[in-house]
Amino acid sequence: MSSNGYRLNSKWPWYMNIGYGIPYGLLLPFMLLGVWVGISRKEKIVIIFTSIIIIHTIIHVFLAHVQWRYRIPIDSFVIILGIYGFKILWDNYSKYNRFVFYVPISKKII
Repeated sequence: MSSNGYRLNSKWPWYMNIGYGIPYGLLLPFMLLGVWVGISRKEKIVIIFTSIIIIHTIIHVFLAHVQWRYRIPIDSFVIILGIYGFKILWDNYSKYNRFVFYVPISKKII
């Protein structure tokens, strides 16, 4: 036992929690949507990414200390699934509202 009690690291300031929480706070709803739609469509890559996230989280919650450094390897999967969920919302929104934008590089209208 040290002067910090039973903490593995010293106590960090409150603004560090905000800095670590903002990326997950923005991506998590989109990631959950992407996982839900991907599993319902039986897309293999979404199932693989989701199983990697679940297995990694279970291992590090129950077998190792929960620290931010164990979250870093799965951040890429969370980002990919979050962007996939955002793309699903974007496609549905643009399909029903006829939202068209111009891409100047390819000279095509999407």
